[in-house]
Formats: sequence, structure tokens, C-alpha cells
Amino acid sequence: MKTRRLFLKSFSSVPLFFAFNQTGKANNATKPILLNQCSIAGFQYYQGKEILSELKQNEPLVLAAEPDNQYDEFAVAIYYQTKKLGYIPRNENKSISRLLQTGVTLNARVYAVDMNNNSWNAVQVAVYMQV
Repeated sequence: MKTRRLFLKSFSSVPLFFAFNQTGKANNATKPILLNQCSIAGFQYYQGKEILSELKQNEPLVLAAEPDNQYDEFAVAIYYQTKKLGYIPRNENKSISRLLQTGVTLNARVYAVDMNNNSWNAVQVAVYMQV
């Protein structure tokens, strides 16, 4: 019975071992959480068609909340470098807009590209939050 207690006590220090990396610092690795995956609304009306051939899977994108947008106070524009591709669809943008407006950093990437499609379904975007 005594050896069983000693054996179980030895495991109490195991989580501390894994919480630190080899340099002895706390492991603060963050994981991306997928918030949304969608097509780009308005893709055919902005600069998306012009640069469709440049877009590749996992290319980083920039999101910008547009609270003063005259059509949608929760509008979130999507940019590739300096070119506006369109928007997060209206029915999916509210939580993303609110997070951006409160200063939360969100990462967006090209999820998929359909080179044969020039409409709003040509590019799929994935939006992530680091936690």
C-alpha cells in the first residue's frame, strides 16, 4: 500500500514538467480556433477577379471592420495585400466584426481557390482566433 502511494505521488510533478519547454520557460503556445469558413461576398465586384490567379491556399488575408459602412454596420472587408477582395457575408459577419472592433486579433487565410469560378464562390476564406 505504501509503494502505491509513492507511485501516485510521483505523478503529481508530471504536469509541471510538461508545462515548461527545454529552456525552463512556461509553454505559452497558442492554438488557432476556426471561427468561420465562407466565400467572399462581393468578390466579383471588387479586385478579386483581377488577382484570382495570384491567390493560393493558405495565403494570409487582412480583415478590416467597417462600422461606418452605409449598408451594414457589421461589415468586415477582406484584403489581399492592398487589394480589396470583398466582404465576409452579411449573415456571418456580426461576431467577427465585434471581435475586430474590440481589438481582438483575428487571422484570415485563403482556404480554397476555384480558378474556374469568377463569382463570389471563387475563393473560400477561413477566419481564426488565437487562444
